[in-house]
Parts: sequence; C-alpha cells; structure tokens
Amino acid sequence: MIMVKKGLYGRVFTLEHRRNLSRAMKGRVLSPSCRRKIILTMKRRGVGFKKGYVPWNKGLTGRKFLRHFAGGVHNSVGTKHSAETISRMKKTWKRKFSEGYVHPCIGRPRSCDVVKKQIMTVKRLQRLGIIDIGSGMRGRKKTKKERRAISIALSGDKCHLWNGGTSFEPYAPGFNDNKKNEIKDLYGGMCVVCFKDRRSGVLAVHHIDYDKKNNDELNLVPVHLLGCHSRTNVNRDFWKIYFRDIVRQWKAE
Repeated sequence: MIMVKKGLYGRVFTLEHRRNLSRAMKGRVLSPSCRRKIILTMKRRGVGFKKGYVPWNKGLTGRKFLRHFAGGVHNSVGTKHSAETISRMKKTWKRKFSEGYVHPCIGRPRSCDVVKKQIMTVKRLQRLGIIDIGSGMRGRKKTKKERRAISIALSGDKCHLWNGGTSFEPYAPGFNDNKKNEIKDLYGGMCVVCFKDRRSGVLAVHHIDYDKKNNDELNLVPVHLLGCHSRTNVNRDFWKIYFRDIVRQWKAE
C-alpha cells in the first residue's frame, strides 16, 4: 500500500520552484546506491519489475505516439471489462480505500497550462477520430421511467439548490401584477441579466435580497423567467452584488 507523506500532500509549489526542480533533475544520473533504494522500495510496496522489460511507449513521442495510438495498439478506448473483472476491481479499490489509501491526484490543483494542454490533446484526438466524448448520451431521449426516477432522486432536500422550502412561502400582498408591470416599465421591459427585451421571453420580477416580503422598488428587478431567473438561484452572494450595482447605475441615470 502506497501512502502519501502528509508533509507534501496538498502542497502547491510555485512556478519558480517547479522550474528549479526541473533544471536540477534534468539529465541527472542516479547513483548505484540510489537505484538499490528505489528497487528495494518497489519490492516492499509490491510493485513488480522485470529486468530487460521494454515499455510499449518507449521512443514514441509526439506524432509517433498519436499514430501508434490511432493504429489500435494498446488502445483501451471502447474496451469492455467482464463482470468478473469489474467485481475484482471494485473489491480491490474498496480494500485500498478502507486501509487509508489516498490517491496522489486527489486535492492536487492543476495549473492553467496543464488544463490547456489536456484540452488541446482531447481536441486533437477527436479530430483524428480516436475518441468521441459524449457520443453515448448525445441526442438520446430519456424514457418516462428514467425521467421519473431522476425527478424523485433530485426532488426536495435531495437537490443541491434546496433552501429549506422557501419557494413555497407566500409573497407579500403588495406584490401583484400592477407592481410587476411597474418594475418592468422602469427598466424599459428589458432583462437586467441578458439585456434582451420581453420579445425574447416572459419577464419575471426578481427580489434582490431573496426576501419575498420586501417589495421595495430598489429590491426588485426584471429578469427572464426561463434561463436568467433560474441562474440567480446559484451563487446568490454574487447576484446580490450584481443586481445592486444595476440598481445603483439606474438611479444615477
């Protein structure tokens, strides 16, 4: 079992530190004593090593690797494991995690350069026709039974947007159609999120502080019912600041 040292786990090195490490390790030749320590450590951890073994990707870099990969050699994309293999893998990982195994990539932040390289690699493999991400569910229509099961699984307090049932609370008496039309006319019948008029969809009136009893003119803004209004239920602190800035600009004008 491989355990990650707590002293280095989750530590983020600076770009300068990483460059210094790269320069120090580039072209470094390990001493015989260091090699023996590595071999003993691998044996103690149960990592197999065969003398003279040549890895399949040795010497394959850049375009050579892509051609080799596209040729179907050592290509695991689309491989289906048997039920016995899947069961054995589940038992192995369950045992590892129960023993306290921590994967070295968990909690490890990726730099912007790494993310860009990964995206470019995936796009290149898609252009070559090697992989097709999302093709399994793209365009597939769910059955009524599937939609019902998803609805039950994400309803009520099981949903990540659940806020204690505040959507069922009644509005204040003054929040009627006349009040809504007045707010819409103040902003020219335009949504303050996408800045499109009411011809693009039905306009609703949103409470900035999410308090249904506060019908102050400075606490109400028009937003499109579909799309824009649903977005305001996520990251509420951001939308409070955003809408207050909109109201402040409207008052200044």
